[in-house]
Amino acid sequence: MKYGHFNSDNSFTITNPKTPRHWYNYIFNDNYIGCVSQVAFGESFCQDAMGRRIPLVVGRQLYVVDIAAGEYWTANGLPIAQNYDVFETTHKPGITTITTVRNGIKVIFNIYLHATEHGEIWDVEVSNTSSEARKLRIIPHAATDIDGPYTIQTYNTGTAWFDAPSSTLILKSAWKFGGPDLHEVYGFMCGSVAPDGYDTRKNAFVGVYGTAMQPEALDEELACRNTECLGEKFCAVLQNTISLDAGESAHFRYVIGCVNTPEQIPASAEALLSTAPGAAEKRGVAALGGVKITTPNQALNSLANTWLQYQTVLGARWARVRHNGYRDIVSDCDCLATFNPELSWQCVKRILTYQYSNGYAPRTFKEGAICDNNFADCAVGIPMAVYNAICELGNPELLSEEVAFNDGSVASVYEHCKRAMDFLWNFKGLHGLIKIWGGDWNDCMNSAGLEGKGSSVWLSLAWCYANKLFGELATMLGKTDDAAQSKARGEEFAATINDVAWDGEYYVCAYKDDGSVLGSHINTEGKVFLIPQIWSIISGVVTPERLPKVLHTIDVTLYDEAGTLVSKPGYSSVDNSIGIMGTKPAGVHENGGIYLHTMAWKLALDAILGRSQELYTSLQHTIPVTDTGEEHLREPYIMCNSIFGKETGYRYKTPGQSWRSASGQWLMKALVNFVFGVKPTLEGLRIQPCMPAQWDGSVIEKHFRGSVYTITYKHTGESKLIVDGSPIDGNVVLASADNKQVSITCEF
Repeated sequence: MKYGHFNSDNSFTITNPKTPRHWYNYIFNDNYIGCVSQVAFGESFCQDAMGRRIPLVVGRQLYVVDIAAGEYWTANGLPIAQNYDVFETTHKPGITTITTVRNGIKVIFNIYLHATEHGEIWDVEVSNTSSEARKLRIIPHAATDIDGPYTIQTYNTGTAWFDAPSSTLILKSAWKFGGPDLHEVYGFMCGSVAPDGYDTRKNAFVGVYGTAMQPEALDEELACRNTECLGEKFCAVLQNTISLDAGESAHFRYVIGCVNTPEQIPASAEALLSTAPGAAEKRGVAALGGVKITTPNQALNSLANTWLQYQTVLGARWARVRHNGYRDIVSDCDCLATFNPELSWQCVKRILTYQYSNGYAPRTFKEGAICDNNFADCAVGIPMAVYNAICELGNPELLSEEVAFNDGSVASVYEHCKRAMDFLWNFKGLHGLIKIWGGDWNDCMNSAGLEGKGSSVWLSLAWCYANKLFGELATMLGKTDDAAQSKARGEEFAATINDVAWDGEYYVCAYKDDGSVLGSHINTEGKVFLIPQIWSIISGVVTPERLPKVLHTIDVTLYDEAGTLVSKPGYSSVDNSIGIMGTKPAGVHENGGIYLHTMAWKLALDAILGRSQELYTSLQHTIPVTDTGEEHLREPYIMCNSIFGKETGYRYKTPGQSWRSASGQWLMKALVNFVFGVKPTLEGLRIQPCMPAQWDGSVIEKHFRGSVYTITYKHTGESKLIVDGSPIDGNVVLASADNKQVSITCEF
């Protein structure tokens, strides 16, 4: 690979600091999250239960000062123009390690978190690999916005100082955090070794005209200036001066954290300082490993067995990071159940507490408020996530567990699902379809239905799918009336969709408030959209005679050599009756790009129809490194949201944002449930793969209700399951007792 390589533990090591863009890792616990690139670039913040945030770290630098030589550099690889004898950054779940060697000084710089504390840890080992004694200064610098961002000609009004008795920097500010009222908060920075220098004033250390990569204090003095701060912009800088003989090493651990009172600082600092890198590594993988695949593509194996799972856990807790999206978390909980149903169940119950008691679910919660944002589709994922967790766990009684709504009233999980389905059933607009309101999956159609008339074809199809699963939940609990109603509603709604949403060759996308159609042959731009076609198949709504036309639309009309377009052609200008789609250039993201979330959905439809060759082609478009070793223009170890389309010119085939996307989560689900075809039922595991012939000999190891199922796939041309040496009838392998190893051969 051009910029690095996977390791035997599936971690990824970057060997060239100048990647095409910052290649990030995410480190997080339930209260704090940070992104860290290969050169330590990134931000971190604390968050309370209602999404109020404190931006504790907005930049990181670790300087090494060679006193005798009169020079300094960073141990994190910035600026890029600096020369290093060795540069390596290894991203692992829960920790990033940057290793540099320059001028005979080796530094190993680990960045990670405590299990619960609001803060981060910088673990630093410095070694003298030269043949002479060296005198050095080690200077960690955290840029912070705990005092608010700096804006020209505005105020920063906090105070910061060095507390000598505790050898701790203290940064005092005020935030609404943990409640609706403004109150004092205290940032702090300290180390395992008492510092001999410090700074808290940005204008003193970085300087009025300096930069974080070239701070004036180091340019002029090679040392900190021991400054306090009042009414100026904060920074947090410590300094340790050391002498190392040839071959000698020194170790430091620095922490930056945030608490509500100064009395809490000692305990928080001690918890952070006592956390070793190994503990963070262990926590990073603790929720992973419920599924392991082996295919001919080693890069895909590493991606799926570690990084897709880690991306899914991140999403189920932190959604898309920028805000706490309800539908994002619900969808990610659905995917999380494929390898960790216990955690999925806990995350599902948490997100249900933000649902309204009438069944509606909001778009997000942030800055202390539940924000509806006029989105209609957030509730539709609830039965999907609940159903998959229940089937994985094999315990329908969990549906009776009681969970609060956001008004404090309480109902069973089953009732939460029922109200979600009922709300959407009654939330209908034009042509009897569910309202689009301020956007469906395509949140860039945020103006199409604000008057409450416009409707969404995708959301109506997704409701049909969720309704089937809800009907099965009702059957599990013996609620025959609910199950019968679900069946009748599903049949009625499928007929309605087929009556009003068919455009002659494919399904339309939506109807605007004024009654005009989106995604039709009569449109000039946005003539056809992918997801109604995909979900007509996933939901089972498409009729047999229409299926070939839908597939032609997917396979031919929307085909691009880089993947399958999400829409075509892209909008070229803003249309306020549709929304912000037109603010994105044609070919970007939802506006005619190649969206990898929808590509993962396409894998599901190909598997449902048994189209193994089409599935294989789509998979090669979707994953970062193909089976032949071709590297797409993005990070090999994580999924991004989209690929730019042909209309973008020089951006064609380049990636959108990584990590903050459902593409990784749904790729994980598509691989397990559809490609390998391993789906949970109450009785056991249904195995119905759509395995490409190129993957003959592939293996999946699935942890399921306390036992481990190892399934080997053999391409024989016939369909057969052999369980522990004996063929079985059908395709359901009954659940086994705990701690049993089950060996299965799946012929295809």
